[in-house]
Amino acid sequence: MSFAIFIQPEGNFLNLLKSWKEKLNIEFPDQRYTLHPPHMTILNMEVKNESNAIKIISNAASYFNPIQISIDKPDIFFNDAATGGHTLFFSIKNNNFVNTLQVSLAEALINEKNIKSPPKYVTKSDNFLKSYNKYGSPFIGKHWIPHFSISSIIVEKTNPIFKEFLSMNFNHCFTIHQLSIWRIIGDTHTKLTNVPFK
Repeated sequence: MSFAIFIQPEGNFLNLLKSWKEKLNIEFPDQRYTLHPPHMTILNMEVKNESNAIKIISNAASYFNPIQISIDKPDIFFNDAATGGHTLFFSIKNNNFVNTLQVSLAEALINEKNIKSPPKYVTKSDNFLKSYNKYGSPFIGKHWIPHFSISSIIVEKTNPIFKEFLSMNFNHCFTIHQLSIWRIIGDTHTKLTNVPFK
């Protein structure tokens, strides 16, 4: 079981994410991430107490103004170390506010983390392991690439779906007024609450 903090997309971009998830689920059923709710993961970790963690996040988030998100482009993590597949995602334009938010929340939760043995892929990266040992999550800091995942599919890199995905040209911007907090058990995501910015 893990405790996760998400940014959830809105408007036309949410519809685009859903349509790609539906498309990939039909063409490549039973792949990682496809059935997960559309989101950007800010933090995913084990915590000692969910209620305490939510109070900490609520307090920390109250210092932040709403954040504008600009979607940059479609991209792919080929040979994704965390999944063993090729992860299709939408990246966001460089946004110091999102990076600052992530580190602030991770620092706020540092005494609430519940460290377990790291997954094997974490031990193969100095950045992942350092982040995991400090924060209980491998993707905190400058090596994190903020993104909205669609699916991680196990197919040949020559599959035409990748060319189709990467050929999209679009521009989406929206403003985020809150975070959402989730409990994750396997692939089951349960929303616990929303936490507003100030």
